[in-house]
Amino acid sequence: MRNARGIGRLAPVIVLALVTWACRSHFSTVAPRPPQQYVEIGPATGSACGLLFGFIPIAVNSRTDRAYRSALTAAGATMLTETTVTDSWFWTPIGMFLCTRIDGKGIRDATPGEAKPVARP
Repeated sequence: MRNARGIGRLAPVIVLALVTWACRSHFSTVAPRPPQQYVEIGPATGSACGLLFGFIPIAVNSRTDRAYRSALTAAGATMLTETTVTDSWFWTPIGMFLCTRIDGKGIRDATPGEAKPVARP
């Protein structure tokens, strides 16, 4: 009998540990480091959304990467600096939409002899 009570008391702790472990993630680098010399192109903004249909994620995990690529394309840049990432969500009858917006300065590599390249500190 003592063994059954011990397991009963330990079960909530085990469930909490499993849920916490399952919901963790690692930091990831979205973009490479900027080059030593680059040219600022201007502001860049991109966004992407995904749908959480019940427990089924549809294009949810790739939305940061898609938003970053969208910002690069919009600015005609090869990289972004001074980025900010904003997440938002809203409910619909079919599920929850999760959206990510990335804002930053578009840059590209400076070519030799190009006017006014910005030197990275």
